[in-house]
Amino acid sequence: MTKKLLSVTILLICTLTTLWAQSFLGINNGNYAGVTGVMLQPASIVDSRYKFDINLISSGVNYSNNYFLVDRSVILKFNKNNFSDYQSFKANYLSIRSLSAGEKVFLNINNRTQVPLSFMATLGKKSAIAVNIQSRSKIQGRGITGDLASMAYNGFYYPPLNNTSINASGISLESLNWVEVGLTYGRVLYSSNKHFIKAAFTAKYLAGIASLNMSSNDFRLSVNSDSSINFNTGNFNYNHNKNADFDMVFNAGVVYEYRGNLDKFKYIRNDDEKSYEAERRDVNKYIFKLGVSLLDAGMFKFDKPDNVNSFSANVSNWDIANSHYK
Repeated sequence: MTKKLLSVTILLICTLTTLWAQSFLGINNGNYAGVTGVMLQPASIVDSRYKFDINLISSGVNYSNNYFLVDRSVILKFNKNNFSDYQSFKANYLSIRSLSAGEKVFLNINNRTQVPLSFMATLGKKSAIAVNIQSRSKIQGRGITGDLASMAYNGFYYPPLNNTSINASGISLESLNWVEVGLTYGRVLYSSNKHFIKAAFTAKYLAGIASLNMSSNDFRLSVNSDSSINFNTGNFNYNHNKNADFDMVFNAGVVYEYRGNLDKFKYIRNDDEKSYEAERRDVNKYIFKLGVSLLDAGMFKFDKPDNVNSFSANVSNWDIANSHYK
């Protein structure tokens, strides 16, 4: 039973979430980003510092919440000996903050994994293409009460709150996982000694993998012991997907650069006994730049299995320890 509650605890800590952050920040917002830059600004591949860039594998995770505090040393000073169980992990790396009156907990997780062989290529002085293949996951949660969050933090079997009816009304959980393949084409629209404008368009083919959502405006929960719980709800909405959905979405971006004197970025090139003036592509030429992009314009639709429905329930002494789930 302890292992099952530990699994539920970690699930709640890692998945009661809301997602808004972009991944790979610090990497994908510069002219040296290569193919990774198309995630935030499709036009970044135009006038790139690279002729060709290929990704072996990259993955980025964003996590944020307003209750569970994770010590940065869990990443900076990783030690597998401190992960033997949840209690040791909590003692070494976790703490909590006090919530204000009426404040509810939210947590956020967003993952993007750029799979091997995603690439970008410069076609000439004015155009570029990219192919970007990703697996993406988003999980979000809302309306988690302080008592429920405290129970999750303490492994659910938490004597101060045992046999206490916890009001979890207003809770909602959603998750979505999909794979996408994007083809980007970009081009220089205007170029002068001072002004430079480039734009790009990405068409994406998306394949939905998994979708789940649950919510309730009338939900109460109590833990009787380390092996049984009670819960009561008059309206619990629940859905997960039966099959994947396929869809097309698009991204688009435009970048303006105000540049200094381009003569500063030219050199004399000797080629076949001829000398001519050429522009250096290995340096940034702008004094400042402004970019605008529209990302992930589209939607998914999923069908749920026939036996998945919303429900109401009044369950007492549900023995989780002896329940068997697939």
